[in-house]
Amino acid sequence: MAYKVLFQSNPAATTDTTVYTATGAFIVHTLYICNQHSTDTALVRVAIRVAAAALSAPQYALYDVPVDPLYFGVVRGLAGGNTDLIVVRASHANVSFTGYGDA
Repeated sequence: MAYKVLFQSNPAATTDTTVYTATGAFIVHTLYICNQHSTDTALVRVAIRVAAAALSAPQYALYDVPVDPLYFGVVRGLAGGNTDLIVVRASHANVSFTGYGDA
């Protein structure tokens, strides 16, 4: 199975940003998180809002996980269903999120 880019985002600092709204079952095989800042560590969050519910503690796959300057993190195997949302956040604006998978 060939995966495709499901989303790409470079969100504003400290802003919860919806990067994917499901219209059916999906799997994010690989999520790359790239900190492009040369000196500042980024704290990142990734959540799946099941059925578009309000953000709450159980929905987070990552919560304030540090990503070093000029480095990246990888998350594997996020999945969900119809009307679920993927939400990302970073402590500064020099972080990008790219999700590859199937929907």
